[in-house]
Amino acid sequence: MIAELTATYIIMFLGCGSAFIDKRINITHVGVAFTWAAVIVAMGYTFGHVSGCHMNPAVTIGFAAARKFPWKEVPFYVLAQTTGSTLACLMLLWLFSGEPTYVMLALPGGPNPFKKLGGIAVEELSSALSSLQGNKLDGAS
Repeated sequence: MIAELTATYIIMFLGCGSAFIDKRINITHVGVAFTWAAVIVAMGYTFGHVSGCHMNPAVTIGFAAARKFPWKEVPFYVLAQTTGSTLACLMLLWLFSGEPTYVMLALPGGPNPFKKLGGIAVEELSSALSSLQGNKLDGAS
């Protein structure tokens, strides 16, 4: 559980932190995307052999639904992931508390083509696709 909490904390801190930094020094959307990608890969290599490095409750539940992960461990993983994410967001809030309000808002810059359920569907699909990468615990993809 410590591995999941730590990996989720790091990915959220660096990923969301890069979005904050983009508002300050304009690292561009590509820079933010590369930050997320690099952190995901680094966490996979660092913690993948320990916990599978799901880093997302949707991935954990998806693996459990596919019978690749025991349901009895799901609540603990989800708790570790949400705790890590919350701690990272609180740390970012503390670090950037003196910033202008627009830096703290994580809103899209243009019109949003998705309704709420559409956004959830896109998140679930992207999580499912990212979980197709193999992990060292079961060797399958």
